[in-house]
Amino acid sequence: MFDTVGKNRKANRRRQTGALILSVILIGSAFSALLFAGRQIVEEVAEEAVVEVTFMDDMAAPPPPPPPPPPPAASDTKEEEEEEEEEEEPEDPEEPMEPEVLPDEVPPPKEDGGQKGGMEGGVEGGVEGGVVGGVIGGVIGGELGGQLGSTGVKSVHWSEVKAKNNVQPKYPAAARDMNLEGDCKVRIFIDEKGKPYNTQIVACPKPFEQAALDAANASSFYPMKVEGKASKAQFVNIYKFKLSG
Repeated sequence: MFDTVGKNRKANRRRQTGALILSVILIGSAFSALLFAGRQIVEEVAEEAVVEVTFMDDMAAPPPPPPPPPPPAASDTKEEEEEEEEEEEPEDPEEPMEPEVLPDEVPPPKEDGGQKGGMEGGVEGGVEGGVVGGVIGGVIGGELGGQLGSTGVKSVHWSEVKAKNNVQPKYPAAARDMNLEGDCKVRIFIDEKGKPYNTQIVACPKPFEQAALDAANASSFYPMKVEGKASKAQFVNIYKFKLSG
């Protein structure tokens, strides 16, 4: 019995010793782990970038002021002064126009007594060789009742002149090809024998002019008589150009 008790005590001591050793080992391992972790943290902090901070002196001298601008040239200053003087000169006020005073009564125009030796119906200044009943622009020696601006040849209606040989004009080929029609008025001057001595176009389409003049010049008429005496005359003859159907 005493042997068993002694064996149990030895076994308990061994167990306590083993537990103590195990506890020491565990505590040492934990302490080693803490030391290793602390070293890693210190190394990481040491490896971080260092920020440099520079402190400026508050009492440093300020930068020098910029140099003053150069003075303007003398010519520019003079021009500016002249411009200012021109602007300051006051404009002359316009003088009001005085109203025009009209006379109360307008004197009547003086009556011209006319030229000495003149007659009623004449023109101012008179015309040498003029006659009573004449017209302005007439021809000296012309007949009363004649055409204005003529040479004194009496103007009559075509029905007052009898034709001996009234030549009909030829139809122009160009006008026929273009199917053109028209009327031509030709002024014919005849002498004392009734023969045409001058012909003039009064109104006529261009393609028919020459044919109408040729027909008028080839015609012949009885003399125009004034107070039983053969005399020159002028009249307008009409030539009709019409295509036959």
